[in-house]
Amino acid sequence: INLLWPSEKALQEVHEVGYLIGFLFSRKYFLGEIAVGPSVVGGVKRGAADYTTSSGYKSEKFIAWSDKLMAFSLYALIYFLPVSIALSESLTGLVLFAYLLKRGTIVCGYLRDPQNHASKFKKFLIAFKPVDSILNVPIYILVTVSFISMIQSQYFLQSFEGFIGKVLECAFLYFNFIECMRSKKRIKIFLSVLLVSCALISMNGIYQVTMGKEFFFGHVFNGRVSSSFRHANDFGAYLV
Repeated sequence: INLLWPSEKALQEVHEVGYLIGFLFSRKYFLGEIAVGPSVVGGVKRGAADYTTSSGYKSEKFIAWSDKLMAFSLYALIYFLPVSIALSESLTGLVLFAYLLKRGTIVCGYLRDPQNHASKFKKFLIAFKPVDSILNVPIYILVTVSFISMIQSQYFLQSFEGFIGKVLECAFLYFNFIECMRSKKRIKIFLSVLLVSCALISMNGIYQVTMGKEFFFGHVFNGRVSSSFRHANDFGAYLV
């Protein structure tokens, strides 16, 4: 009888799972749409000043500040990436912190909206939905395949560390980049910082060849240029 007539709780769970699948792979909501405002796609717009809920709850200044913090962290990350692994990881954490502040404010707006009768689960999904791009589905597939490979690995702890610290971290940085780098001005600043950093690292490599050691950490030239990196292969990958 329970199989023929499932309970309301079971139907709700099926509804939530179906909504999550449709949410990840489509802009249109699976099993029904949720009205969150006339000009809001997935509850979030590209511009920082446009992060507004249907109830009119706005925290534009705080969200704009969080968005700027994300952009600044990405500028610093791309600049110090060739120099310090620890600093790069710290800046990645700062990007995550700014992202949580930004999206957390949006979640609070949805939860305080008396006109939005969607469940808290759906509101949470809408608030934390990644910005739409052509690479979303390929990245979801990559993360899924990596997760399956992790759980079947003979070295689960090492695979789990790589999955969290490499796959999810890179996917997270990509989604944050396309979210906050929404203007030509920010793209130009990012590319300028990248070119300056690359120029310094290249000059450091030339200095290492001519003087026998580079001027950042004193790495000795051993026949292959490594610049500030630990190995010459890392330097080559960075230049490519």
